[in-house]
Amino acid sequence: MNKKFKDLTENDNIETISSVLKGELESNKAEYKAMMSDGIIDDEELKRIITTMQDLEFKSRTLKQQMTGKKEQVIMDEIINIINTEQVNMINIKNNPTKEQTEESQMEM
Repeated sequence: MNKKFKDLTENDNIETISSVLKGELESNKAEYKAMMSDGIIDDEELKRIITTMQDLEFKSRTLKQQMTGKKEQVIMDEIINIINTEQVNMINIKNNPTKEQTEESQMEM
């Protein structure tokens, strides 16, 4: 069964939850990378991908709160931290292009 992250519940096993959330995160990262491939991401694209990441984080936090096992909560904390880090990176790259991006842009010229 191929679950979507919005369909997950605390009754799913942690492996399924972890796999689905990480898969969704990777999908969002790949989409973001594709958006950035031309060196520019417009505000609407960024807003949409950040909103999707916020939905993913909210779902992760909601699931964590409903879990009773300490091990599962620790795993969820790790996933939430990864999601947060990616959100921050996406926003920071938009607001402050890194030296690496600048060099990549110059190499393409």
